[in-house]
Amino acid sequence: MGSGASAPLAAATTKEASADDLKAVPSAKSEVDRKKIQTALDSSSLSAPLVQRPITKGLDAKANQPRIVGYGPIAPRPDWLPKTGPGQKNVDPLCWCLSVAQWVFFIRKCVETCTWKKLAEIKGEYEITMYDICEKPWTEGTGCSIALLMNTAEQLPVEGMLSHAWAGSVVETYNCLQSMVNHFDVPLTAHFFLYLLLVSAARRGSGWALDLRPDRARAVCQDYRVEAQVWHVRAPHDRGGGLRSLVGGARGGCGHRRKA
Repeated sequence: MGSGASAPLAAATTKEASADDLKAVPSAKSEVDRKKIQTALDSSSLSAPLVQRPITKGLDAKANQPRIVGYGPIAPRPDWLPKTGPGQKNVDPLCWCLSVAQWVFFIRKCVETCTWKKLAEIKGEYEITMYDICEKPWTEGTGCSIALLMNTAEQLPVEGMLSHAWAGSVVETYNCLQSMVNHFDVPLTAHFFLYLLLVSAARRGSGWALDLRPDRARAVCQDYRVEAQVWHVRAPHDRGGGLRSLVGGARGGCGHRRKA
């Protein structure tokens, strides 16, 4: 899956070929024409190299930071994902959910990205975790999680919760959901709370989503009992700037259940 030239290499090759073509074109009527062509080439998406970020695997104990094993491109934000939604703070927490079908669809879209392909090439596909997918979140600036961006018209109540460890294998989680449907009669329409794609936590002071600090969690949840204190993962990954999740800026979590 990860074989072949990487996207950045392909882009660089295309740019070089285009520049050579420009020099070889005798039909340009004037220097003005040549400048126009060069301007078009410079502004083309082909001439803009993809930004690279480190890919990490394991911990460099001596340096006390993630071990960098390579570099990969940041996947561009997909056109199919809405840029606006109802807003995390405006939706009942018990309606922050995705159907199994939506979760599977989303992960398949992640698999199609240049980021995933490079990660699979360097780390191995089963080693890709929720931390790895991309550095710049696709939800940034929207005030919504992936779930709310994919359910802008209607938000249905949660039917179950799957607690997925961020450092766990994405592929294994994907296979588990498929197994639930194929062997345990769980419908594709069943709605689950899966933290990573369901909660959008604000950067402090940004004001665009929820600020899930412990002192504010109860105010957010209101009629729900917080099952686990809101926590922040301060893993070596966070200090080392490795590839983080593309889907939401949050790195903490809380479980919700109606009061008895």
